[in-house]
Amino acid sequence: MNKMLIMKTFIFDYDDTLAPNTHYYGYAQIAFLEYILDRLGYKAPNLQSIMNLEIEIDKNRVKKLGFSRKRFPGSLMETYKVICKSKNYSFTNQELTEVYNIGKQAFDISPCLIDGAEEVLNFLLEKEDELILYTKGDKVIQQHKIDINHIQYWFKEIHIVNEKNKNDLEIIVGKRDKDRTFKVGNSIRSDVNPALEVGLKVIYIPCETWAYEDEHSEIDKSNPRIHIFQDIRDIIINYDEL
Repeated sequence: MNKMLIMKTFIFDYDDTLAPNTHYYGYAQIAFLEYILDRLGYKAPNLQSIMNLEIEIDKNRVKKLGFSRKRFPGSLMETYKVICKSKNYSFTNQELTEVYNIGKQAFDISPCLIDGAEEVLNFLLEKEDELILYTKGDKVIQQHKIDINHIQYWFKEIHIVNEKNKNDLEIIVGKRDKDRTFKVGNSIRSDVNPALEVGLKVIYIPCETWAYEDEHSEIDKSNPRIHIFQDIRDIIINYDEL
């Protein structure tokens, strides 16, 4: 009974908190840029304008498709169409398929956790704390990521959702003590803000991701419920003060 009173609950984000994610999309974007340069040659727009267009198209498609695995490859394909039409370049269906497949490279995930993640998870298990995974994205893709890194070993519960929000988080938290429940993540928009709305404590570990997640208000560094760590291993260093 006494152990239950001192146990903490940590609700972890997955992408870019426990495991690398954004850089896989970066590799696909680089391959996409190279493809356009190869096809359009001197007619190709400058690389920055291509990326700005792709980012804008992808953000707009989030509103319709959410985090479906079809969204990102489709965004590259739509970007390619727009660029080709603006340059009077006649693209083929084969090219569209090739561009779509470039986008799918973002899902070619290798087994890998962020430096220190395994150490932290093992530490928290040794403390007999409760670990919950709360991740958003396409269920097939997210489950694949979870499986290849054997995340099930550490987590009592795993929740994969299309979009993180206050209501889902409240259901996950249930009757747990909110003063001993910590939301751990890298996104102000998806991790910090919903957790504060629910009344949880937050461990914010900043990480550059993508434009959609960058659309948020600034974090309130004076909020006593927010701990800002630059490295996941800071959870171990500051554990007794949490």
